[in-house]
Amino acid sequence: MINSLPLDKVTQIFAALSDEDAHPYTILCETAVESILCRVKPSAEAQKWENRLCYVAACLAFYRYTLSRGCDNVSVYKAGDVNVQTRPDGARQSAQALLSDALKSVDGCLRHSGFCFKIV
Repeated sequence: MINSLPLDKVTQIFAALSDEDAHPYTILCETAVESILCRVKPSAEAQKWENRLCYVAACLAFYRYTLSRGCDNVSVYKAGDVNVQTRPDGARQSAQALLSDALKSVDGCLRHSGFCFKIV
């Protein structure tokens, strides 16, 4: 059973993904670890899944980081004849793709957070 993940490993992976010093984002990484740990199946073996779960937690933290940075906002500024338009840089979509891919790699040890309809 997995009860914890090494936070320092998660923050190192986050720093590599975000090109930022991870120290200010420790709480973001810590909440991502908590979110992932609450979905781990009781039968999951720590040694087998730890590295992949750390990567998933870092990807979740990175996704939340991109959301908090307001990435992908399209803005148009007009002042007389001057027109400045910023386009989305795709950071949110990239972070979401990283997270989706990472979640696939641990599908066997996480409980699904979705729901399904069944006929009774």
